[in-house]
Amino acid sequence: NCPENELAIWAQQSVAISSIKLGDFAAAKDAVEKLLTDFSEHNNIAKAVNKVADHYRWSKRYEKARQLYQYVVDNWPQAEYAIWSQKSLVISYIQFVDDPNADAAIEKLLSNFSEHKQIANAVNMLADECSVLKKYEKARRLYQYFVANFPDDELAIWAQQGVAVSNIKLRDDDAAQYAVEKLIADFSEHKDIAKAVNKAADHYRWTAKYKKAKQLYQYVVDNWPQAEYAIWSQKSLAVSNMRLGDDPNADAAIEKLLTDYSEHKQIANALNMLADECTMLNRFDKAREFYQYVIDHRPEDKSAKRSEMEIAKTNVLSLIESGDDAAANQALDSLIADFNDYPKFSQVLFSIAEQSFYERNYRWAIKLWELIPTESPGSYLESEIPYLLATCYKQLEDNPTAIKYYKQVLQQYPDSRYAHRAAYRIALIYSFEGEYDNALYWFEQQRELYPDSHLQARRALMGTAAVYYWNLKDYEKGAQAYQQYISEYPDYERALVAYHCMGKCYEKMGKKEQAIAVLQEALQKFPGRGRSEEIAEDLQRLRQGQGGEK
Repeated sequence: NCPENELAIWAQQSVAISSIKLGDFAAAKDAVEKLLTDFSEHNNIAKAVNKVADHYRWSKRYEKARQLYQYVVDNWPQAEYAIWSQKSLVISYIQFVDDPNADAAIEKLLSNFSEHKQIANAVNMLADECSVLKKYEKARRLYQYFVANFPDDELAIWAQQGVAVSNIKLRDDDAAQYAVEKLIADFSEHKDIAKAVNKAADHYRWTAKYKKAKQLYQYVVDNWPQAEYAIWSQKSLAVSNMRLGDDPNADAAIEKLLTDYSEHKQIANALNMLADECTMLNRFDKAREFYQYVIDHRPEDKSAKRSEMEIAKTNVLSLIESGDDAAANQALDSLIADFNDYPKFSQVLFSIAEQSFYERNYRWAIKLWELIPTESPGSYLESEIPYLLATCYKQLEDNPTAIKYYKQVLQQYPDSRYAHRAAYRIALIYSFEGEYDNALYWFEQQRELYPDSHLQARRALMGTAAVYYWNLKDYEKGAQAYQQYISEYPDYERALVAYHCMGKCYEKMGKKEQAIAVLQEALQKFPGRGRSEEIAEDLQRLRQGQGGEK
């Protein structure tokens, strides 16, 4: 009705975005085409298309997102939003598991937009996103670029911290040490230096480098004892010593925490977090001691109520761990009766189930996860629970019940956190049980239902090929499936396995010339890789069987 209105472009953009959110991708496609056609000359068209691409990406439609980001960059390279499309193009390639094109897109961002007023922000945001996606080499490179090119920017300290963290994650110890030293040297007077060093130490701790973590936590406490983050370094110093089994130094660190920071506004939270760490280490008496300290010394703090609940939770965990099921059940009943009105109580039950799961107490994990929909109806965790229950029943070798729950995930919660793995898991169970037709069906379902889940899609295709080759002895279909894998994923390490098995399929069919050609191609494409020696031996055997090398 108002096509000439200045807001019409945003209305058309909203039609596209609404269709994406509703999962009506046919309507979304039509809406995008209309947006591009009707508003191609509008001064905000690049921004509008970029935002639609964002929503495709957030809906895990990475290929469609990539196409639109590329369209913006190709058609409006001078537009203000072109830099954000180029940045997001990198992420789309990463999420599409296309590293070569992701690297090329990074190069284009750094070269074509080097003078753009938002380049620093774009590089920093991209580095952070790469880190979240665990692409630490790319993150490190981008953080290093930021530090080298924008040393006076207010974000430079976090970029240098990012270099350190990326190296820690990559387990490049020498580079990590150098990056930390540079962080301390170049930003020693920065107001956030204690926080930055503490965060680097956290990453050492989370990768089990407890001695390195200790050194940095101690450095923070020694050099910036009045800094806001000093209390967290002191708390984590105690945790690191516990993780190292160094109880005397852990006790000394705890004593210092209680003495030097007794009046700190975050002392209750710090002690609760320390107690949580003790619970994870099954040091339940210590955990109760810290929770009780909060209750006794900070009764007015909002953390005190949490401490009371955590003591009850710890009692349940300790009794589960001891094997006293009767007492554990009684403690669980008390926890529910006393704290079922606690905010996010479902998370409390979930955490007990999760710890039981990691301790391989699968029956307790099942009991607790099955309680959550009853005790905390409507919890956002409900969508995750069927998959976790399926995993528990699989561990208990109750495959029919595991399959029931995996199917529930696909039917009721197809967009939930673990749903993209469920069909593949069903296929594996059927394959293990010798129900190969069902296995093939569910491998195909995996690829149809979640085409953008590339890891599971690759595994499903390889699973299909393996069933044909190893189980059904249908070498023709096995060869076809392996060829499909090579065509779709030519640069992945498992492609070498596909080549090898395809060669064996041809050999089994008596097609030795084709087998030789496949194995030769494998060695040319993947020289010196893991299976190369075995493939070379098979190739030599086949050639000798033909009466000499050709």
